[in-house]
Amino acid sequence: MKNKFFNFCAAIVSLLIGFVIVLSLSPEQKTEPSGGDSVGEPFIFKNDAEVDIPCVYGSGRYAIHFTAYQRPEVRRPDVNYRQAFCEKLPGPGLTLIALDLMDREIRDKPVVLKLLRRSEGGSAGSADEQVLSESSYHSLPKGLVQHRVELEAPGFYTLVVDIGESVLSDDNIVKIPFEVGADL
Repeated sequence: MKNKFFNFCAAIVSLLIGFVIVLSLSPEQKTEPSGGDSVGEPFIFKNDAEVDIPCVYGSGRYAIHFTAYQRPEVRRPDVNYRQAFCEKLPGPGLTLIALDLMDREIRDKPVVLKLLRRSEGGSAGSADEQVLSESSYHSLPKGLVQHRVELEAPGFYTLVVDIGESVLSDDNIVKIPFEVGADL
């Protein structure tokens, strides 16, 4: 019994000595405040210019983060297809459109997605747009939408997001224009 107790105490002492050695060999890390700003002070944004967040589109009421991922049959060698695309997509092919509905109040409302292809000279919302696909969602509790579509030709597209039961104003519509087959 004494022998087991002695071995146990020797193991504890060895662990403590090892811990002290490791601490003494570790480089000391000092943290110094930079520029006199205290960590406890609140951050105040002092720029009156509007902040532009890439790939975020919105109306007067809602903001949506748009990204697209492509897996085309013919890949361009100069393009990294593991990245997300936004305003310009490399080419036609299977495309996953991902939307993040940034405003929580959208998530409880019905959402309708319409993918439109427009002519080269046409603008978003013009009469020459062709509806390629349409899907609707009753509610999106997590605020994420993934929509797969086969983009068959280069050109100009618009993803229209209708929010709510009935469209009362342009504030309930978010238009996301993008180009397929563009130089990146």
